[in-house]
Amino acid sequence: MSNLMCGLLTSFLIVVAQGIPCLDSSDWEVKVRDEMKNCDWVAENPYPLRCKIKGTDKKRANASCRLACNTCSCSNSKTWRFQKKNTRLKKCNWIGEKPGRCNKVGQDNTTAKNSCKLACGKCIKDPTPTSSPTDKPTAGPTSFSTDT
Repeated sequence: MSNLMCGLLTSFLIVVAQGIPCLDSSDWEVKVRDEMKNCDWVAENPYPLRCKIKGTDKKRANASCRLACNTCSCSNSKTWRFQKKNTRLKKCNWIGEKPGRCNKVGQDNTTAKNSCKLACGKCIKDPTPTSSPTDKPTAGPTSFSTDT
């Protein structure tokens, strides 16, 4: 099984375990040399650069093309908030619109780059399954068997 297929299978298992849908957005696109590209283009060569690209909607590919970038287990905090005096509360989606905002400190005293990992492009790839057992435990599943 190829590394891409193993990665996709791992992402699928994480989704099943967490109950979170993990799909590539059909709306995300970016203009490259006067041509519009989508998540299929990102999947052709996701790392190190394509998953960090911002689309026309100002969202990074790693947030909109989660299968392509293998970031299904990465998410933004649902409770993190930032507020300047006399302004409305801002959430992680606002942070993701401008890279400089990732250094903002929220009401809980954590930085956006730590609490809004998906919005700030700080997601790491989900672990790629290994073909043999590892010496140390891993954070998530690393293999899948269809044997029953």
